[in-house]
Amino acid sequence: MITRLDQLTIAEFIELLSGNIDILQAPVGTSNTERTLMVRNLVIAYKEIADDSGLKSYLSNADEILKLRMAEIMYKICLNLSSLREYERVREILEEYGVNCGSMSDQRLTAEIKSRLEHTIYSLKMLQEDTIQNRQNHDIRKEFDSQTASLMAFFKFQIDTSSMTASLYAHLVARFQREIKALRTTK
Repeated sequence: MITRLDQLTIAEFIELLSGNIDILQAPVGTSNTERTLMVRNLVIAYKEIADDSGLKSYLSNADEILKLRMAEIMYKICLNLSSLREYERVREILEEYGVNCGSMSDQRLTAEIKSRLEHTIYSLKMLQEDTIQNRQNHDIRKEFDSQTASLMAFFKFQIDTSSMTASLYAHLVARFQREIKALRTTK
């Protein structure tokens, strides 16, 4: 089973990013969640080498989605508690979360929970749609072909994507970006 970036050629990595998870050679019985985590770990390993700022953006986006999902669950719990008339428990949870609700009436508290829940669901939907739209707007193979052509023109050597490891390719991309940045600052 493939678990490290240096076990893949860049061609296999591109194939993996394009959705072919059979590249992982995972044993029979490996769950989809485990496969998804393996793919995620490989992508993070690549981005960590090739595009550290892109990795930070990716993690920030994932972090924001996670926070919104947790808030959604918390507001749903509070809404359920308020339907059971457990207003003091709701106040405790919301106060712990940072919402000043001590002086709110029970009706106002319920309305506040509903409002915050709707806002959270809307924000989560918008963030997820934006993420999906960004993924759909690019062709992974085309982007790697373009990037490979740029690397070959800059470094003046051929890159065989079927034999070069994904980790070596990521290091070439990182070096390319550093050198382009250095060229821009000297001009």
